[in-house]
Amino acid sequence: MEGILKSDIFFFITSVTVLFLGVAGLFVMVQIYHILKEVKEIARQTRQGAEGILEDLDDIRDAVRSKGFGIRTLFNVFRGIFEKKAAIKKVRVSEK
Repeated sequence: MEGILKSDIFFFITSVTVLFLGVAGLFVMVQIYHILKEVKEIARQTRQGAEGILEDLDDIRDAVRSKGFGIRTLFNVFRGIFEKKAAIKKVRVSEK
């Protein structure tokens, strides 16, 4: 009789431990999911920023090819870049 009682206590403790580990594992997996979701968003924003930089470099290259390199050309290119940034900020503010 004493052996059956000990085995029942063992299986009860084991069941509670497995249940606890399962809940803890589920919590960890949910947290990892949220972290990966944020990493994906950061990667998307980085990709958009890199595309913007490439567009700006294309604008500079085109301006230099068509008008030659000069102070006025350089000024116009930078002005265009800052105007794009201002337009993007307005869009972001209006989305919030």
